Amino acid sequence: MNAHLQVLGGARALLARLLPHLLPHLLPCLHPAARAGVAACLFAFALPIVLPAPWPCQAATLALDRQQGHERLTITLDEAPSLYNLLRDSRTSLTLTLPAEYWDTHPKPAALRPGNSRLVKGVEVIGQAMRIELASPAFGFIHQLDGKILTVDVFADPLGARWEPAPAVPAVPVSTT
Repeated sequence: MNAHLQVLGGARALLARLLPHLLPHLLPCLHPAARAGVAACLFAFALPIVLPAPWPCQAATLALDRQQGHERLTITLDEAPSLYNLLRDSRTSLTLTLPAEYWDTHPKPAALRPGNSRLVKGVEVIGQAMRIELASPAFGFIHQLDGKILTVDVFADPLGARWEPAPAVPAVPVSTT
């Protein structure tokens, strides 16, 4: 890719040097409508010389790897999050929460639907959270964030089938005496 960018940069530099000499001779020979088209093309081609475009953001990527006794989900974000939270929120799912509006400013990854997975059924971003669906409630998981890379290891665990959501804590009125 770097070689391609170098060739493109070299062509732009050559064009930028030759245009002032060729343009006065070329434009009078063209039909007025063609002149506008040539001018538009030259403007579009030369504009990045003057105003380089910012490097585009890349969407987060998802990868699933089956290993001995577990499956490893690797989520590579385009920017290291300041904080995150990965919780089991139902019998067969985990939810990754990143800072508010993270997915508004970063491209969302394509949904992952692995066909050969025994544990992970799918991964997708829904609203402001990433949902990891599991095939069975009999699972356990561990996770680690290293810079932009979040690794989630999911393994079969019969005790996971006993999981229940924490009971709701009743609100206690605040006394203002």
